[in-house]
Amino acid sequence: MPEIDDLVRALDTPPAPEVAPAWGPDPVPWWRRRWVVGPALALAVLVLVLGRGATDSVETVVDEQPSTRVRGTETAPAVGLQLAIERDGEALVAAPGATYRLGDRVLFRVSRAEQGPVRLLAVGPAGPVSIATVSASPEPRQVTTDDGLVAWEFDVPGTWTFQATGGVGDDCVAPGCAHETLRVE
Repeated sequence: MPEIDDLVRALDTPPAPEVAPAWGPDPVPWWRRRWVVGPALALAVLVLVLGRGATDSVETVVDEQPSTRVRGTETAPAVGLQLAIERDGEALVAAPGATYRLGDRVLFRVSRAEQGPVRLLAVGPAGPVSIATVSASPEPRQVTTDDGLVAWEFDVPGTWTFQATGGVGDDCVAPGCAHETLRVE
């Protein structure tokens, strides 16, 4: 490409050296490096000796029953929530971002890290509605009551958030709460 070569020549820049310049003398003399290495090595040995002595006095405490709760907090145990959509007699796993229709029914599976109650809520265009409070275990199980399988039928379009909480309040704070949001048209 002659146009580019002509343009580069027209810039009037000095030509590149044929051989790379040699490095200059070492900026740090040998006696200064030795002065830094000695104290650094002594400090490392001191830290090793003091650190080793400190770990000998630590008493190890092992819980009889491991807990999923964070020590020093009042959070509820971890809760899990899985949703399935029943449409025309078939159950489909609820997919994030998918849109569902009026008349579709939501089926629930809940779990809890420790055996205990889980409260199931539906938060929709009209506000929060309590669906059921059931006993849950670490193994995910269908939500049922004495009346049978629990399901929620969409009768109003909008955004619906289903929450499973292991605590007593309505606040959905992880890990004591799990939630899934679905769009209905």
